[in-house]
Amino acid sequence: MTSQKPQLLFIAPGPAMPKASLSYCLRFEWLSKQFGGDIIAPVLKSSSGFTQAGSFTFHELPYYAGNGFIRNTTTFFSTLSLFIRLRYKEKKKYAAVISPNPLVTGLTALIITRISGIKNIIEVNGNFKEALKFNRKGEITLTFSEKIKDSMALWFTKMVLTRCNAIKTLYPEQFSTLSLQKKHQSKVFSFHDFVPIQHFVNHPKEDKKFLLLMGFPWYLKGVDLLIEAFKKISPEFPEYSMKVVGWNPDGREYFEKMADGNLRIELCNSVEYEEVISLMTSCSVYVLASRTEGLARVIIEAMASCKPIIAANVGGTATMIRHEETGLLFEKENVDQLTACIRRMLGDKQFADSCAQKAHVEALARLSEEIYVKGFSTMVKELNRD
Repeated sequence: MTSQKPQLLFIAPGPAMPKASLSYCLRFEWLSKQFGGDIIAPVLKSSSGFTQAGSFTFHELPYYAGNGFIRNTTTFFSTLSLFIRLRYKEKKKYAAVISPNPLVTGLTALIITRISGIKNIIEVNGNFKEALKFNRKGEITLTFSEKIKDSMALWFTKMVLTRCNAIKTLYPEQFSTLSLQKKHQSKVFSFHDFVPIQHFVNHPKEDKKFLLLMGFPWYLKGVDLLIEAFKKISPEFPEYSMKVVGWNPDGREYFEKMADGNLRIELCNSVEYEEVISLMTSCSVYVLASRTEGLARVIIEAMASCKPIIAANVGGTATMIRHEETGLLFEKENVDQLTACIRRMLGDKQFADSCAQKAHVEALARLSEEIYVKGFSTMVKELNRD
């Protein structure tokens, strides 16, 4: 008789996309090879009760779209209440509580640890010092209230990360951006985020003659930089267009004004993950123009899709893309360098194909679903070794 799989509790931020999101479910289906457990997340629209993702049960909480303080407070107490029910009424035993960020969900995981003694893991998926500054429409000067919010967010980040049992980063050097004391380095684990690369590997490949950028918010993702660079090279490559795909909460007027009626610049809304796969596998070049990143999942998706990649040298991007070998890197916000990279990729197909092939081989070797599960399993075992 085999022993039961270790159980994990994931505390997700809202609004989550449960059953409808292929990527969301696939992560837990792969983790189900080693683990089972529960996922607690606020959702905007109910999917009719609990849903299953492999060996994990999804528990819905209502998501309040109004005042942020009220939303965060309500989510905190609702999550805590549900945990108490799962742990003490349903007698669930967890090997770890996992939060995808050190803010509200991280604080919740920390309180749960203090109540129950269950160890927690806080994931760090971005650069908290820069993200707020660049979440704008062409401005980087923070207002007084934003400075207060930014300072509080950084304080909470450090407070949670210095008290948690383990920190998961996307690449080793990411820890240095957190400005934590060296004594916390012993509980840091670094490996890539989950990407269902086989869905990109197995999808039919096309070249529909467009540059692609996906993500949000658009200013942080450098959409304006790509628009400016594309307008410069557009007359040289009349057969190519560019496509931006993603939800932009700040509105698109700023970017439409930059596009200035260019019919080959498409600004599109967000799409379901199945369409993300189709777009990625049919683009000519993927462009990551971000002003800040942790380690972008889209880079892994583009590598798995065997597509040439141009990327801003931010965060952990250089740990994935080697300049002039597996892609092209440019200094963030340098439109001239970005323009030169696009010109080279579109003008030298042999070079572009070589970069794409080498990156594809690395994705299969280093970034597969199996390797992600192995990294996660090692982290949980090490966490509970003492």
